Amino acid sequence: MAKTSPQFEGLLDGYFELLLAENPAFAATAGIESARGRLGNATPEFEARWQKIRRQTLAKLDLLSPRELSNEQHLDRLALRSQLLRECEDFERGRHTLDPGALDQVLNLLLRELQRGEDEPRRVAANLRSLLKVTPRYLAEAATLIDRPERVWRNILEQTAAGAGSLFEAVATFLKGVEAGPSDAKQIAAAQKAFARMDSVGQQRMSELHQGSREKLEISPNLWAGVGLVRGGAGTALVGDADTVAERMREYIDAGIDTFILSGYPHLEEAYRVAELVLPRLPLAPATHAPRTAASHRGPFGEIVGNAFAPPSASAS
Repeated sequence: MAKTSPQFEGLLDGYFELLLAENPAFAATAGIESARGRLGNATPEFEARWQKIRRQTLAKLDLLSPRELSNEQHLDRLALRSQLLRECEDFERGRHTLDPGALDQVLNLLLRELQRGEDEPRRVAANLRSLLKVTPRYLAEAATLIDRPERVWRNILEQTAAGAGSLFEAVATFLKGVEAGPSDAKQIAAAQKAFARMDSVGQQRMSELHQGSREKLEISPNLWAGVGLVRGGAGTALVGDADTVAERMREYIDAGIDTFILSGYPHLEEAYRVAELVLPRLPLAPATHAPRTAASHRGPFGEIVGNAFAPPSASAS
């Protein structure tokens, strides 16, 4: 224990010191004063480098004997290992290419500074200006991470960007109240413009898939991008019979997707068709309460759900 214990403490300290140093947004949230006013990096290279660091840290952890650690250290080891495994899995699944967290990151840091404005107005003003200055660069980097836009991703971005205006107004009012800077209005406008560009990235990526050509609409087997030619927004369509669509959805499941938000044309009819023909062919969680008889149907049968489940009030009577 005399040797392993200090090795573990050194590994733990080294990992988190590096994490806090290279992720100032996380460090500021954790209460590190020197990290305030900074955003760090959000490039693919940065993400790949941290995946390598996580793997190296896991390998070093596995070389340490848990029996030679104290009870408290053993719990710390389990917690760190669990965190690293989860983050490595998220990276392998490409979560960093799907999760639109950059806008929230910026807004949360701006809000945290405003909340401290009454206690330390000049320092908060300096931190706000620093954040505004680096926001366009940070969001431009974050936009390069997104390469598989889904409709739910775009919806989240739209909602976040739509609510950003009032916070930027609060920032402008605060800076003006402390001491207006010559470039405040310009920096706020640049940050807002970066938010608007980030919101449109999903549509840009969608257009890049087919480049407006009807000859390139099938971007993957049974995956059709033609929806983007007739309406805005990032979205693709699975096309085929029930077996084919279910097979494609199982591929998404194998890639780590556990929730689907579906739409179709016409909506009501497609909802019935998917429920009756596709869902029985998928490994649904038990909580969905899908009727066991559904798997034997080849429909469409519009009364399957209605006959299998009665409202609580009706079943009680």
